[in-house]
Amino acid sequence: ADSYFGVGVYLVTGATSKNPKLNGPYNVTSANQNAFMNRSIVKILVDPQNNNIVFCATSSGVGGLGAQTGATLPNRGLYRSTNFTSANPTFDQLTVGPGTNVICTSAAMDPTNPDHVVCSLFGQVADSKGHNLQGGLYYSANATSATPTFTLATVTKGPVVSKNLAILINVKLDISPDGQTILAATDEY
Repeated sequence: ADSYFGVGVYLVTGATSKNPKLNGPYNVTSANQNAFMNRSIVKILVDPQNNNIVFCATSSGVGGLGAQTGATLPNRGLYRSTNFTSANPTFDQLTVGPGTNVICTSAAMDPTNPDHVVCSLFGQVADSKGHNLQGGLYYSANATSATPTFTLATVTKGPVVSKNLAILINVKLDISPDGQTILAATDEY
């Protein structure tokens, strides 16, 4: 695992005042199921045009010897809240890739267009030939819509070679301020 587990997302209001207030943790889905308990949140994205829209990339987490024994863990993946500034915000898992319990190692949002979101998945399911069926970089052009779609991205290495990124393990992402360049650091290629 790459980090300690947590209990959800916190919001600090009045952070620059003399009396900041810690709110949360927020961690339930719209169906009142736990979304984040004993999982790690590896990246949080906030829509710069609408702070009600918040994305959380979740992964596995550790918590010491026997800390998760018997715990029913929520699915890992990319979650989104569309009501984050409400009294009771909820987070629901988005469909990214072919699995429902995939490690989302990072995410990046275009600061000029919050509909453009890229996330990296660490696939754990392989076919009979050992090809990873879940991992890779997934892109959405409608991430803030009611039902966003994510498609597996391809990249070029060198001037001619194009390769599917389904073999990637742990990728961390960032994006340029103009949204035109995405940086991906990986432990394997």
